Amino acid sequence: MSTRKTATYEQVILSALSQREIDGLAFAKAVFGLEEASKAVDDYDAYSSALKFHQMLWTYIQADVAADGNGLPDDLKANILSLSIFVDSQTIMALAEPNAEHLYSLIAVDKSIASGLLATRPRNDSRHGAPAHLI
Repeated sequence: MSTRKTATYEQVILSALSQREIDGLAFAKAVFGLEEASKAVDDYDAYSSALKFHQMLWTYIQADVAADGNGLPDDLKANILSLSIFVDSQTIMALAEPNAEHLYSLIAVDKSIASGLLATRPRNDSRHGAPAHLI
């Protein structure tokens, strides 16, 4: 498939997804990249590329959480930012010392977040008459 057709196809798919699903897929992509990197530590370009994608994703999360107007509760923002500090330090260590062991905790964190974001939730809960995201 041509690059142009692929980009159009991706746009159509993304337009049908919620922001939560898009975020979950971004974390799933990071997990896939880190898992592949853990199997090919000797290929530093691929290894570092996976870590750089992961780091970019977490940078976006940090910026979003810290932005004015972010509607998350303050305690949740604090927890996410604390987790991001751990993720940053682990990512830097993994870049400096290529080793599959350094990736396992990053994979676990990203996998947990992806699972939570992609968990199937009903669109509406008829028992309460409210959209599921408000329950």
